Amino acid sequence: MNFLYFDDKCPLCRKTIKFLDNYVKPLEVSYVPLSKANISTKELKRALNEMLLISKGSKYFWGYDTYCKLFMLSKSNLSLLWKLISILIRLPLIKAIGKVVYKFIAESRTRCDDSCEI
Repeated sequence: MNFLYFDDKCPLCRKTIKFLDNYVKPLEVSYVPLSKANISTKELKRALNEMLLISKGSKYFWGYDTYCKLFMLSKSNLSLLWKLISILIRLPLIKAIGKVVYKFIAESRTRCDDSCEI
């Protein structure tokens, strides 16, 4: 089983999980809200800034690289498209741009506090 840790107090993160679940449908992925995660404090702190995927082989994928891996795990009707996208977004120039864009979005997203309805 692969475990995808996401910030459940972030509206954008919740929408991302919904999108992944509905359209990418990654194989054998369990979605774990950070509020219920059993990971180290260091990992939790980083996962609040970058989505974390821990694969079956205990390999860690952070942020942008998480998408690359999830697209390769696709089992949707469009899995060939997602796998092609995964290959393309790993190309050095695209990856460099993608990581900058990912970081910008991650740093500018809003989070709810404890009174926010999730």
